[in-house]
Amino acid sequence: MFFEEHSWGWDLLGYVQQGERLRDYGQVTFFNKTAVDQDNVSQFLINTLSPPVPCVVDALFVMGIAMKYPSPPLPKSNNTGVVVAPSGYTIQKVADGGVGTDVSGLQGVCGITVLTHIVTSTSEANSTVPTALTGCFNGTANMFQYRKNRDFWEITAISGRQDIPGVNWSCTMDEAMHFQPGDMIFAASAKNATTGLASAESITAAGITFNPQTERNESFNARVGGIYSDHVVTAGNATVVPTYTMLFSGSGAGNLEGATILLRLRCFSFV
Repeated sequence: MFFEEHSWGWDLLGYVQQGERLRDYGQVTFFNKTAVDQDNVSQFLINTLSPPVPCVVDALFVMGIAMKYPSPPLPKSNNTGVVVAPSGYTIQKVADGGVGTDVSGLQGVCGITVLTHIVTSTSEANSTVPTALTGCFNGTANMFQYRKNRDFWEITAISGRQDIPGVNWSCTMDEAMHFQPGDMIFAASAKNATTGLASAESITAAGITFNPQTERNESFNARVGGIYSDHVVTAGNATVVPTYTMLFSGSGAGNLEGATILLRLRCFSFV
């Protein structure tokens, strides 16, 4: 695919301005994820996460951190949960959602943060990465590896909230996003309880067709859960506001609230 437009992209040195140069877009693919989730992130602690292995130079690590409670707001006076990007990682988006007062791990505000990192050495597979989650009540972290078949990464993110209990999960994003065939959309959600198992994760956007979703991981910690899926655009080319939905089953499934981040991954080469 060849396109000509103003935009920005990532390479190992940072941003490169594309101007109006012709670009050849390629394909982003999921490769693997962390073997063990970090599900015991607890108050005021910085825990570590082992990257997916093996890894290759120029692959993209995507880290998702779900927490309860983010800051602001502060449902508990001693919780000021924040995510600080580890060295070499970029926070792409932070979102929170949920209402009410936490009772026995249900309801209350939770947050989701998505970070990315471009691999610069295969030796990174042998190290650990601090999840850099401090001052939260509980949290859970996961990491995924994506690879590309072109020279540069192009990354953008948007988010939405799910604040209505008793209904199926539906997050309409706060802003529009451009979609085109070949886009890989990584969806990261935080729910404000450990109850309920997710299924049927789906993105809808006017004029855009997505392939069937693949759930990559669902992790839980006391009072919070993280759900991750990815979706490939197969048809359509438009800038629209998407909605992310999923179903939950099991105990407490109807009371879940939180937030979803959609991370769009593209790769391209200059022609």
